[in-house]
Amino acid sequence: LLVHLIASRRIDDLAGSIVGTLQTQLSKCVHDSLALHESTDQSDTAQLVVFIRGIDVNFNIIEEMLDVCHMKSTSGRDITEHVNLPLEKFNVDRNKINSITTDGAPALTGKNIGFITLFKEMVDNDLLSYNCFIHQQQLCAQKLNMKQLMTDIVNVVNFIRSRGLNHHFLANEEELNDMSFLTDITEILAELDLHLQGKDQLCCSMFERITSFTKKLELFIMQLKVGEIVHFQNLSKRHEEFPVNFEKYTKLCETLSGDFTTKISDFRKIETELKLLSAPFSFIYVEAPVKYQLELIELQSSESLKTYHREYSLFVFYKKLHSFNEFDQFANLGTKLLCM
Repeated sequence: LLVHLIASRRIDDLAGSIVGTLQTQLSKCVHDSLALHESTDQSDTAQLVVFIRGIDVNFNIIEEMLDVCHMKSTSGRDITEHVNLPLEKFNVDRNKINSITTDGAPALTGKNIGFITLFKEMVDNDLLSYNCFIHQQQLCAQKLNMKQLMTDIVNVVNFIRSRGLNHHFLANEEELNDMSFLTDITEILAELDLHLQGKDQLCCSMFERITSFTKKLELFIMQLKVGEIVHFQNLSKRHEEFPVNFEKYTKLCETLSGDFTTKISDFRKIETELKLLSAPFSFIYVEAPVKYQLELIELQSSESLKTYHREYSLFVFYKKLHSFNEFDQFANLGTKLLCM
C-alpha cells in the first residue's frame, strides 16, 4: 500500500511539474493559435481535443495538446466551456489567440451559437477561424452529391476483398461516367492534400496552394462549359466512346469551388499580410499598409537580407530579422502569422 501511495504522489508531482513548465512557456508567448477536433469514441461519447501553438518574441515555437475533454453535450456553449477550462488552467491570455482551426463540425462553426461565434465575443482582437482544408471523402460525398456512389464503390470493393473475388462492378454508363469523374477529381484533391500535409507548414504556403487549387477549378469550369475535359484523364477516355453530361460536371465543380472559396474567406482578410510575409522583396512598397512601408523600403534596400531571404526558410529569415531591432512591424507580422 505504501508503494502505491508513493507512486501516486510521484505521478502527481510530475504532473504538477509539467503543468508548471507549460504555464511558464505559454506565458512568454506573444501570439497563440488553437486547433480543435471533435469526435466520438467506441462508446459514442463525444470527445474534444484542444491543441495550442505559441510563439515568443525570439521566434521559439511551442506546440502542445492542452486537453482531451469528454462531453455529454456538443452544443456551442458546452464546447466553449470545455475550451475555456484548459485555457484558464494554463493561464492562456485569450487576446493573444489569433486563429482557431476546427474540423468543421456544426457545433464548432455554427453561425449564431457555434463555438467560434461565442469565442469571438470573448476576445478583443480580430480572430481568424478556418476549417481543416480538406477531407477528401467528405468533400466528394457531400459537396459533389455522390454519397451513394461512393458508398456503393466502397461496399463492392470490401465485398470483393473479403471473398478474394475478381468481379467487375456492374453499373450503367452514367454511373461509370460519375465514377471516372470522381476518380479524376479525387486524384486532384489528393495532390493538394499531399502539399498541405507534413510538419512545419506555414499558413502563407498553404494559402498559396489553396488559391492555386481554386484557380484550377475555375479553369476546369470554363473548359467543361465548352465541352473540354483535357485535365480529367479517366473521364476523357470515357468520352471517346460514350456521351458525357458536361453540364452536370460543370455544376459539381462550381459547387466544389464555392466550398473552397468559403473555406478561405477569412484568409482573404489577411491576404495582403500573407503576401508581405512570404515575398517582402517583391512587394510594391506604395501598395503596402502604411505601418509597413518605411520598414519595407529599408528591407528591400538591404542586399544581405535579400540574400538571406533567398537562401533560408521564412522562419529562419524572420528570426534573423528580429535580431536587427529595426524591423519591429515585420517582426510582429512574423510572430503573428508563423504561429498559425
